[in-house]
Amino acid sequence: MIGWLTNRRAAMHRRRVFEGIYRRGQWGQAPNGERESGRGSHEPVFVDQYVAAVNEFLASLTSVDRLVDLGCGDFNVGRHFTDPARTFLACDVSGLIIRQNRSRYRALPVRFEQRDIAACSLPAGDVGFLRQVLQHLPNDDIASIVRRINEARPYRWLIVTEHVPTGECWSPNEDMPAGGSTRLRVNSGVELDAPPFGLAYRDSQMLCEVHAPDDGRDAAVRTVAYQL
Repeated sequence: MIGWLTNRRAAMHRRRVFEGIYRRGQWGQAPNGERESGRGSHEPVFVDQYVAAVNEFLASLTSVDRLVDLGCGDFNVGRHFTDPARTFLACDVSGLIIRQNRSRYRALPVRFEQRDIAACSLPAGDVGFLRQVLQHLPNDDIASIVRRINEARPYRWLIVTEHVPTGECWSPNEDMPAGGSTRLRVNSGVELDAPPFGLAYRDSQMLCEVHAPDDGRDAAVRTVAYQL
């Protein structure tokens, strides 16, 4: 009972945190008032190379019928992978951003669903996306997600994007509270195959890496595809 209450409180806290970020426009707001998901989802230096690399990767796979975006944000990036020939489910913990997406992208072949991936089951698909999502979560939440991926194997491939330091002296997976900032402020970044997470995978390949200094620190937005 105590564990259930703790998990419920944590889930309510996550929803409040990210709903608040979007309500305040902390990650950006368009002139028409629509909320945005930050520089990484809108600046061409981050978006264009990622979209090209992922589309090339998807084209190299056989029989990709279902994509799952596990933290779709404003969907400015995910929209580039919609295709009438396949199913696309896009999830986010924020009800505000999901409602906005349903209105804005109603003509696209995609279904939007409010879902807390740190607490709920992970929807199955051929390819799952975690694009600059985990960097905003505490280690307990990331560990919960990785544990369910390891147990259920819901995807053939998992495409993970994280903003990480690139200097020689940094420590992966330092803990932090849920919020709009990242581990770069403590000279850290998320690495799923390092302790305490231990993502189990058969193979991996780097899809792209974009140099992205942060507050004077050397850093990059790195995208890796893991074969599960």
